Amino acid sequence: MMSLLVVDDEIIIADGLYQMLQKTFQDELVVRRCYSFYEAQRILENNRIDILLTDIEMPDRSGLELHRWVSERWPMVRVIYLTGYSDFGYARQALQQQAMAYVLKSEGDQVIVKAVESAMQSLREESSHLLSRAMSAPKHFGRVHQLLYHAMHGGAVTPQQLQQAFDESGEPFTTDEPLQLGYCFFEQQGPVLQQSMNLIEKLAGDRLHLLLTEMTSRAMLLVCQPKTPDERSMLTGILEAAQFVLEKQNDLMTVCLMNQPVQWSSLPQAGEWMLEQLNRTSPAAGELLVIDTPAAQSEPLMLSHEWPEVLESLKRLNEYLLTGQPDLYFDEEARLWTLADLRQNRRQAITISNTLAMSLLHSASNLPQSSALRSQLEKYNAAAKLDLHQVPGELHEFAEHFFELRGQNRSNRQRTLVTQVNDYIAEHMDGDLSLTTIADAVHFHPVYLSRIYKEQAGMSLSDYIAGQRLDSACTLLRTTTSSVSAIARETGFTSSNYFSRWFRKKTGMTPQDYRDRQPGAAPLHPEPKP
Repeated sequence: MMSLLVVDDEIIIADGLYQMLQKTFQDELVVRRCYSFYEAQRILENNRIDILLTDIEMPDRSGLELHRWVSERWPMVRVIYLTGYSDFGYARQALQQQAMAYVLKSEGDQVIVKAVESAMQSLREESSHLLSRAMSAPKHFGRVHQLLYHAMHGGAVTPQQLQQAFDESGEPFTTDEPLQLGYCFFEQQGPVLQQSMNLIEKLAGDRLHLLLTEMTSRAMLLVCQPKTPDERSMLTGILEAAQFVLEKQNDLMTVCLMNQPVQWSSLPQAGEWMLEQLNRTSPAAGELLVIDTPAAQSEPLMLSHEWPEVLESLKRLNEYLLTGQPDLYFDEEARLWTLADLRQNRRQAITISNTLAMSLLHSASNLPQSSALRSQLEKYNAAAKLDLHQVPGELHEFAEHFFELRGQNRSNRQRTLVTQVNDYIAEHMDGDLSLTTIADAVHFHPVYLSRIYKEQAGMSLSDYIAGQRLDSACTLLRTTTSSVSAIARETGFTSSNYFSRWFRKKTGMTPQDYRDRQPGAAPLHPEPKP
């Protein structure tokens, strides 16, 4: 889903365009509005905006200046200028700054709609172009990436070793300054991981230096050293843009991004903290989760470095548990038991089994409704087993139970979110029920909210709102003597004429015709799934 920002110091125009564009592009665009250059800056610092529809002349600073400012931060933005004056000088400047369109306010809504549609199509074409270019870029592999991978898994890597690798590779990083850390992963395997790494680098360009390291077959580590708040918000915008581009080919990239910088010496603890948060929150596929809590110390593995291959396998298993990737977990689990020959070394087998049980217990401790599983794992002791060949099957069952609980946790969070949204809609039927307003009320990103709502409720959020408004309007028409204009206001319509046209389109009759019918008519919209 794309996003659009309307900027105009004339409140009635900004509000009118906001409502018109919301209704026209309800399931295609997240629409926001503001009334000044500085308000627009604040919104653009915290939200990715794909299309900027801005007045040229404003009291504080001009739309031309806003265009220059946002282009430095996000070059993919499409800008449409809106003005009340047919001034050739403005038009020439707009063309020089590569605006998508220059629209006179007197030209009407259809011209603006057409300009927005052209901007959306242009963004789709650029997304396809970026994806095709990303397919052919070289792989990310080298000494720096090896060291980061090793450090993130608790390996003994010093800041001095990293700095030497940075200097030798030409990477513009320094271990004297803290770093911003992110973790991105996909639900499906395939070439999308490498493609997304290349895509993120192309979106960042020369404006922001990023270091991307492959952690598993569908997960990457992201390292950045932003120097200013603008660069930190730019990083979020780049990742959201990458999510948008990848979604066009049905690849959902889930992102966990630490809001606070960390020291290079704290890489393992910070990485473990991110994984803990991913396990605790079980984010929706394609979500961007920002963590601003300081990193906690991770639980040490019981296993020594006596068996390096086994240790690496156990670390990967822990990562798959925390990020909720059961297929990769069970593939790696089979590999682990091949490495750990239960017949040859009983001590090794017991240590590995107890370590894996401890990892499962640690992961399950953050999940609700896991008390029974935790109780079983707390008592688990492989040394008490006369036949160690039972152990892999038992631990496999524990892991299956864990992933089942994790899936339930994710579904429960999403069902709770849908309930919160429905309650908000019922309480604010006469107010602004735009996607952005509802998302702000439930503290969720509009794009993720729209996706989750449709998955859980079985219908789009806009369809549900329309159904609730129609049901409410029908009830008021049947049971009250309020005027049609009063009912229009009470159900969130600013114009009684628009309400009447909308009602007729939905029911095949005018509000007055409906009122004149026999009372007790059935609701005229589908109900969402419980």
